[in-house]
Amino acid sequence: MLWHLKRWATKLLGLKSFPCYVLSHDPPVVVSYWFDFLQVADEVLTALPKGRRSHLLFQLGWQRETDERMSELQNDLCRLQDAWPDVRFLFLCNSPVEKAQFDKRGLPGVFCHQNAFIDERKLRILPCAKKRFDAIYVARITPFKRHLLAAQVESLRLVGDHSSAERGYFRETLKALPQAVWSRKVRYRNLYKELSSARVGLCLSAEEGAMFVSAEYLLCGLPVVNTRNMGGRDVLFERDYALVVDDTPEAVAAGVKEMVSRKIDPGRVRGAALAKMRQHRGVFIKLVQDIYDQEGANRSFVDEWSEVFIHKLGLRRSVPWGVWRKRILKPGTFRS
Repeated sequence: MLWHLKRWATKLLGLKSFPCYVLSHDPPVVVSYWFDFLQVADEVLTALPKGRRSHLLFQLGWQRETDERMSELQNDLCRLQDAWPDVRFLFLCNSPVEKAQFDKRGLPGVFCHQNAFIDERKLRILPCAKKRFDAIYVARITPFKRHLLAAQVESLRLVGDHSSAERGYFRETLKALPQAVWSRKVRYRNLYKELSSARVGLCLSAEEGAMFVSAEYLLCGLPVVNTRNMGGRDVLFERDYALVVDDTPEAVAAGVKEMVSRKIDPGRVRGAALAKMRQHRGVFIKLVQDIYDQEGANRSFVDEWSEVFIHKLGLRRSVPWGVWRKRILKPGTFRS
């Protein structure tokens, strides 16, 4: 309700913002999703300070491991670099394969996984939770998520919305999964409760981005049944709590049974995931510190981290009003 009121108030007052989070005002350092940025690129770039070098850091919402996907990005990037020579563009890669693609083309990329920016305080293990389902899949009901691979899982929880254009596909999917209990959405503050009602988390797409929920499963102590994929979600996985299976309903169902039988310690799953997340946060902190040093800023980003860090860096999220005012990019954020 408060978020809806805030949106209404910003429209009423004519307050416009962009899908960008300001890490630093001086030097200007801003982070965004590449796809979101492209929708409003000219407006965002116009909002940056004039006559000063700005640094834009981008998360990749979809895999850039293939030549086709990288060529699309390279074409857009070259156009923007030519038009805005005072802006430095840098990409946060979700896998070593993505990083190699950037290196091959001489494009600026750093291996720094987006799931490192999930706030672990929002997700926790519930040791006494009743396990009502063998597996849970939190994913939009859309073809690339491949829900039908879960057709033979005996007890299944589904959480995910669908677009109006996908209504027919949604009906067909639920009809093919009669054992599933479905909800359109769950409030994020209650997500850990939903995840804790299951024994295993499912990751079934063959291609997407880093898949936030793949890490959210882990932070709630759930082992994972995973298909081979492009996009980087495997980076936070370890073999003892993430099982890779073939792309068949039989293999997925067998994988779920296998992971349930292992009786994996939830604390071990969460702890291992957090250790990997902190490594990537360290990469990110060093990256911004390097920018500070290049720009002659006498500041320590590690000392600022506790103030700057917010769940998913405030991207595609509602954020507190104070954070919105200070760190969500708007016209006039940077006064020339």
